Amino acid sequence: MDDLVNLFIKEHGIYQQNFQVHTLLLFIVIIIIFTKVFSTKSIMIIIVVAFALYISNLYVKVNNSQINDINKDTFDKLEELQNKIYEFVQFKLKLISVSNQTITPDDEIKLFEKNKLDSLYIDSNLILFLHSIIQLNDYNPNEFYMLLKGTNNILKIKNDIEKFYIANNDYPENINEMVETAIQLKANCMNNLQNFIYTIPKMKIMNTYIDSLLENYNILISRNIKQLYNYHRDNIRKHGVNTRTTFINLNTKNYDVLSNHPIIPSKFTNGNNAHLVDLYV
Repeated sequence: MDDLVNLFIKEHGIYQQNFQVHTLLLFIVIIIIFTKVFSTKSIMIIIVVAFALYISNLYVKVNNSQINDINKDTFDKLEELQNKIYEFVQFKLKLISVSNQTITPDDEIKLFEKNKLDSLYIDSNLILFLHSIIQLNDYNPNEFYMLLKGTNNILKIKNDIEKFYIANNDYPENINEMVETAIQLKANCMNNLQNFIYTIPKMKIMNTYIDSLLENYNILISRNIKQLYNYHRDNIRKHGVNTRTTFINLNTKNYDVLSNHPIIPSKFTNGNNAHLVDLYV
């Protein structure tokens, strides 16, 4: 009965709470059915309760097994996407070597660290989507790299804002700039995805395919952008309107190659203000 016990003792997330309700309902339904069919003598009640516990535990165990399989599959897909990032970084390092430029081993390590998809895990739908189009990397590794990095940076902004709010019960002072950066990154990513039209086979079906990808990606990434926009609005409600207030328009800007996320990271300084968070540009 470990699975059943752990569900009610150790699990406290929203999904687990819903699962707890479903399990309780299953337990009650089993008891009702058996007490209607069989005698209500004490021994029969004990048997019915034991059987209900057994079925409920089996239900929890099967469900947890399915969840673990899904999580493992999603993690494997994330690892494959990360490998594509590292392959591209390695390619760029070879170009640097060929051009007789030097880069220290420490800089190489920092470069690989900088290119970790460290926030993509918070949206499994985007992981599954990006992995489903991983074959596009064969047609244009640069655009695919930019798409992955840009998407990760949008989720990193969202993740950092949420972590900051949990720790401080408030939003970062530069939340407006962070949300605007995320909106710009979305525009960049949409352009990265659209740019595959120039390198894929010149076929109508491929053009239609790219159009479909743009539509689906827009839906998935806009959910995160909308959440960031809601944080921005909530921040205004918490602090009121003043001379520093910025009202953000969700309409994205045109693609700007100079503001897109480069492979060689720039050096930014945060200063000493603990309320500021990187702008991810």
